[in-house]
Amino acid sequence: MINVDIAIIGSGVAALRMYKDASEQGFSTLLIDIGPLGGSLSSIGALYKFPKIPILFDYDIRKLFDKCNFMCYSTKLYTIKTGSIIDKIKGFEKFEAQRLWIFELLNKKELCFINDVISCIISTLKLSHESIKKIEGNVRRIYVDSRTIMLSTGLVIKYKELVYTWPLTMLGDLIVTKNKELKLFLDKLVNELKYSSLFIRSYIVEERNDNENVISLYIHATKASRLHTIIKIPLAKNTHLFYAITSYSKNYPLLPGIGEKIDSELRKHKLFTNITKILEFNNINIVYGVLNKIDKELINLIKNALLPYNIKLFGRVAEWIEYDIPTIIFKSRPG
Repeated sequence: MINVDIAIIGSGVAALRMYKDASEQGFSTLLIDIGPLGGSLSSIGALYKFPKIPILFDYDIRKLFDKCNFMCYSTKLYTIKTGSIIDKIKGFEKFEAQRLWIFELLNKKELCFINDVISCIISTLKLSHESIKKIEGNVRRIYVDSRTIMLSTGLVIKYKELVYTWPLTMLGDLIVTKNKELKLFLDKLVNELKYSSLFIRSYIVEERNDNENVISLYIHATKASRLHTIIKIPLAKNTHLFYAITSYSKNYPLLPGIGEKIDSELRKHKLFTNITKILEFNNINIVYGVLNKIDKELINLIKNALLPYNIKLFGRVAEWIEYDIPTIIFKSRPG
């Protein structure tokens, strides 16, 4: 058994922010997550460290991240097919979205990119990779009455306070308690949570005679293509990073062989015409890509219900609020 003051479930931006706050106050703190440090923001790639998902910042945000190396470019928007791009980004779900960050990018005149986003965030929080204590494992159960966490490995972690940053939809299945009302309340809340998902295929490619220093944004707004957004970012001479994005949902399921389908569509739309070599590629599913609007009072009620058990919710999918990275790092507080 491991005993800690504060256990944090997750290892993304919200978890790192809470780790920083807890460490500064002298608490023994531990991150618990099944994947690598940084979650969906963790960098991959052998030649170029690049984030699994397209993280692009406004030009004015740079001053907040003075330890990070930004590459800033003007943008160009290309429309392959006109139509209802918002519906397509939502996977043709009927709910009202809190925020469509992909759609917001289409209206930006200038955007900035960081290769290794998670290292940037760690340094901005005045942490280091070496200082962060993390256990890699899946959470099987949270026994809230005894304040213990059971991992799939069999390891037990006893905490005084728990910060939960994983998706709110999962919390009811993880919690074990004698309080039946709490479980019923969590189950009722989950029925209010709607979302659509993103499948993102990224590539680093070499291209012939393409040294244009702009971020190119391509949109396809009809069902004639599975893709709705393609983002092309210059990395070096004749070398670009592509993000090809499709949405899916219960009403618009992900097709079998979607990766090969995306390859084919990129060639069809002549976006891979000048490519001489694909250096690297990666696929990722962002299950909670677009979140629906819900009554904030519901979230406040569940937060209050969890307080007697010393459990706090923090972060985008835990609080079901479309935070951006700067807000999580510099402004937000759990409560």
